[in-house]
Amino acid sequence: MENRDLWLAPLTPQERSGLKEAWEKGEQLLKPPIVLKQHYKAWNQRTFEMLKSVFGETSSIVKDFEEAVQVIPKQHGPNKFYSCPNGHQFGSLVPICPHCGKRGREDSTRLILMKQIQVLCAEGWMLPADPLDFFDEFDPDIRQASLPRFKDEHYADAVSAAFKEIETQVKNEFKKRENQDLYGTALMRKAFSEKSPVFKLADLNTENGRNIHKGFMFLFTGSMMGIRNPHGHENLTLDLAEAKHFLYLADLLMKKFKEALGKSSP
Repeated sequence: MENRDLWLAPLTPQERSGLKEAWEKGEQLLKPPIVLKQHYKAWNQRTFEMLKSVFGETSSIVKDFEEAVQVIPKQHGPNKFYSCPNGHQFGSLVPICPHCGKRGREDSTRLILMKQIQVLCAEGWMLPADPLDFFDEFDPDIRQASLPRFKDEHYADAVSAAFKEIETQVKNEFKKRENQDLYGTALMRKAFSEKSPVFKLADLNTENGRNIHKGFMFLFTGSMMGIRNPHGHENLTLDLAEAKHFLYLADLLMKKFKEALGKSSP
C-alpha cells in the first residue's frame, strides 16, 4: 500500500473508529501499575497491523511506532519495573522477584507503550476533528447553502449552491441600487466595474486599491464563468478535496462582497 495523503484521502469513519479504539485500549493498559506483557503484545500487534493498513507500511507513523519497540527506553528513579524468568512482573527498589525469589530484568513495557501512544497522539488524527468542521469557518449563507449537499457527498452540487448564493445576493443588492436584473458574468462585470463600481472591493483612491478591486472583479466574474455556470448546467463530478478548494473560494468572495456592502450603502 502506498503512503496515504490525509488531505486527498481522509480517514473513513471506520478507520477513525478503529484508531480511536486502539488509542483507548492503550490508555487502559496503562491504568494498572504494571502493564501485563501478554496484553501489551496483543495490543501492539493489532495496532501495528492497523497502522500499516491505514497509512502504508513505509509511512512515518509506522516507522515511529515500530522504533518505539526497537529503541528500548531506560527507566529512571529508584523504583523500577522488572520481570523474572518465571514470567512474574513486579515493581521494586531491588530486582528480586517477591513471588519466587529469582532475580529479574528491567521491564520497559510500560515506557514503550507510553512512547507508542505518544506517537499516535502526535499525528493529530487520534482524536480527529469532525470532517465537516471546516464549515464552521465559513460565512453563514455559504454554509447554509452548501453544507447539506456536502454532507450527502454531493460535492459538485454543494459547490454550485455556494456560487449560486453569491450570485443571488449580488443580484438582489445590485437591483436595489440600479433597478436592473442582471445575471452571471454580466452582473459581476457591472456590479464590480473598474471605473464605476456599484460595490467597491477596496480603496479606489489608491493604485494598490484599484488593483485589488480589479483582481477581485476578475475573481467574481471568473467564478461565474468557470465554476458556477459549468456546475449549474452540466453533470460534473468533484471529489472532496476539489470541492473544499472551491468552497473556500466561495467563502472568500461572499465575505468580500459583504464587506463591500458596508462601503456601498444604497
